[in-house]
Amino acid sequence: PEKGDASDWLWPHENDEGEWEAKYGAGISLNDCDGATVRRCLVRNGQNGVLLTRCTKSFVYDNDFSFNSGWGIALYRTTHSQVSHNRCDFCVRGYSHGVYYRGQDSAGILAFEQCSHNVFVRNSATHSGDGFFLYAGHETTQRTGKGGCNHNRVFGNDFRFAVANGIEATFSEGNVFEQNDCSGADHGIWAGYSYDSEFRFNRIHDCMTAGISVEHGHDNLYLSNDVRGARYGLHLWWDEDKQFLESIYGREQDCSSSKNAIHWNNLQGEVAALRLDGDVGSKLTFNHLPAKHTRIQLLGDTKIDRMERNAFLGDLTVENRTGRAMALPLARGVRGHFTAEGDPVEVLEGRPPTPINPIPPHDAPEVRGTLD
Repeated sequence: PEKGDASDWLWPHENDEGEWEAKYGAGISLNDCDGATVRRCLVRNGQNGVLLTRCTKSFVYDNDFSFNSGWGIALYRTTHSQVSHNRCDFCVRGYSHGVYYRGQDSAGILAFEQCSHNVFVRNSATHSGDGFFLYAGHETTQRTGKGGCNHNRVFGNDFRFAVANGIEATFSEGNVFEQNDCSGADHGIWAGYSYDSEFRFNRIHDCMTAGISVEHGHDNLYLSNDVRGARYGLHLWWDEDKQFLESIYGREQDCSSSKNAIHWNNLQGEVAALRLDGDVGSKLTFNHLPAKHTRIQLLGDTKIDRMERNAFLGDLTVENRTGRAMALPLARGVRGHFTAEGDPVEVLEGRPPTPINPIPPHDAPEVRGTLD
């Protein structure tokens, strides 16, 4: 309890030779199963609840896999499956209250290496290392530069109080994260190198660092998320990782932070509501952007494509450290200017109207299970 131990880190990155079973074990382990059902099972006080390796069209629902020290539910090369109405609370390691908190790759729900076309609906995975942890896999990042954990839907889950991230999702495309609660984590959502994905109607309160953090993400949609209580509401950025950009993944993929759509969000931040660093060509409309210090931070080579109809609550301030002056319409009926010296924006014609958030869609996936 006095100090973290590096040997406690898990290694979910390799499982093609049955490493998960051999090294870690589980209450239940399914390998190469098609159409399996895991229902009303209880696995507690071990390391892992259930492992699904190379499974398809399987169902995991109405189970209790809480209070384990690794993963509640873990998928590897598993596709077209449903994980719904399960309890995976307190699946955590690498945590000593008030001393250290890393999580060490524990998670309530884990999806690694080419897990695509799955749905994760109305699960509880609170107080875990990550609530939900998705990673494309070494096949994508180190061997081919293609593929990933793609086109999954993560809907209506409770991922509160994660040690690290409520949701972590990296190097993958086409995923939808909707109506999840990611409050009380370090980062509510961390989604590095995610693209063509949607983050919508999520609740993210009282996180330590940021509500939503995405590095090198492009063509993503951020819609009607309620973020408050973190240092930064939404943080998008690009940084020059030359070695990685020259890797097989960097050569095959667009690694820019660009062309993101940021609409209808409530983004509050203790330092900045919105922080863009090297992000190019994104659009910002109908957002609430209050913050104690700075409503918007622009850094690096950031260049916004369009910003209109946003509501800046309180005094409107924009910190610009892009190294060049920028002329940009802030909203219809509101004009302002940025300066290379970082002076606040001058508001010339009042404030934009306060936007009204759209009603969340009622298209919840139809899944099995009733456990709340």
